[in-house]
Amino acid sequence: MIPTRRIPRGFTLLEMAVATAALGVALSAAMYIVVGVSSSAERVRRVGDTQDTARIALDALAGEIRMSGAGVSNGQIGIGTVGGTGWVGRVPAIYSGPDITVTTKGGQQLVTNSLFIISSEPGAGVPSSDGAGMQGAVASKSLDPNNGIQIKCTNQLGTPVDCADGSFKENTIISGLWGTKPGIDNALLVGDYANAVYLRPTQIGGVVSGSQGMQFREMAIANGYSTDPKAPFGFAQGASLGKARVTHWYLKQVTPGDWELMRSHPMLDDKWTGCSTPDASPFIDETNSPDGPAGTVVGSGPVENLQIRFAVDAGSFDNPQKFVMWGLSNTQFNFPDGSQVTSGGTKLHMGVCDVLQDGNYASRQVREVRVSIVARSFAPDHATDGVKHVKRYGLASWEGVAPTGGALDEYPRRSFEARVVPRNLQGILRL
Repeated sequence: MIPTRRIPRGFTLLEMAVATAALGVALSAAMYIVVGVSSSAERVRRVGDTQDTARIALDALAGEIRMSGAGVSNGQIGIGTVGGTGWVGRVPAIYSGPDITVTTKGGQQLVTNSLFIISSEPGAGVPSSDGAGMQGAVASKSLDPNNGIQIKCTNQLGTPVDCADGSFKENTIISGLWGTKPGIDNALLVGDYANAVYLRPTQIGGVVSGSQGMQFREMAIANGYSTDPKAPFGFAQGASLGKARVTHWYLKQVTPGDWELMRSHPMLDDKWTGCSTPDASPFIDETNSPDGPAGTVVGSGPVENLQIRFAVDAGSFDNPQKFVMWGLSNTQFNFPDGSQVTSGGTKLHMGVCDVLQDGNYASRQVREVRVSIVARSFAPDHATDGVKHVKRYGLASWEGVAPTGGALDEYPRRSFEARVVPRNLQGILRL
């Protein structure tokens, strides 16, 4: 019997249609998963970048807050301006600048703060790796109308050196090249760890009998110097010399809806004559003068909120239960130790003129500075299809201050807060 021979055949049209449909469903499901995973990964990356921005900014600001005052326990820095009628007095080592209203991409608005910090540069007077540091002090408390005050400098071994010796580089306290950098004062902070003044040298003489004469701008003011360290612009023999460091932290709009955290190094304004103008500041930068130095960006992305609060021991009680929060009213806060604080201020900031006009010099009683920073992502968040924007983000309220107007937008945000103790302002000294 001859076997029957089968004729091979392909798929029918119906089978092809079913297979194609099944493959399409499988590919669609796979694509949906891939797009979802990619969108989630992109969201995680954006949120991670935002988190890094907030942390970098907060860490940098907190570090400077801790160093505010440069060892001046009374929290006040003596300054003297020489333009016009001039002004001599003491200003806080840390104070708020003018408030700024930030408008987000979604139209939300929030009043934010800025912060001025007066301290000293960490380089000069500190032993370097090769022991090449320089230390300086006031050698005589008397003031010569022609030569200024007498100062002396030594190296880390105590050997006398020329205060204008540039070979010490960043470890040099006194530079002989004053005024070579436009917009920079090259100032000194001269103090005894309780009182200090912001002083701007103009000329340094040669070494004579171990000391040198140093002239400074404030000599032009009739009452610009006193041998009493507690005077508005006074310091005594033995006061240490250090490079002054003034920084201003603020938000700046770089493009519509995009704000950056900035840090500038302001210079003393010789036109400042006190607090005749509200929210005035003795230091100027790009925020309040076209002649002021510009700031540089801190962090790696947009920052939309900078809030500053001061816990003040206004009654010198040394008791956290009796501290008040400057800038907020009728609000109670709890410290980690269980103690409570009730605020007593009326403004959102503690400006230099608020302190001076109130006459209580609150900054010397600052016990804690609270900071909140909110960073925003560069790119908007998308739905899982990678196209549709998800509008579910906005600014949150913080210690009684909430955004107004506007709506949520598609930009992820991260918020970080810190409570910082200004170490140099914690002295027991009460004046």
